[in-house]
Amino acid sequence: MMKADKIVLNLKQFMLRREVLKAYKDILKACYSIQDDSYRNEMINWTRHDFKMNKNLSDEAGIKISLTRAKMSLKELQTSINMAK
Repeated sequence: MMKADKIVLNLKQFMLRREVLKAYKDILKACYSIQDDSYRNEMINWTRHDFKMNKNLSDEAGIKISLTRAKMSLKELQTSINMAK
């Protein structure tokens, strides 16, 4: 049985992928600090769904736009969490 061919990323793609994964991790970390269980679960599900919807983006510009939106969402989420404390 042959293994599927691995996709080889160039340095720019690798760095962009790393940045996307960091944003995903940071958003989930912020979500887990939400006190209200139902709101926390809703935000976690929203985050997972949003990243899955953009998983197959291949053009660099589209990925960067989505990454910028993710970073803005993270800042808004962190602000909301800090205000709620």
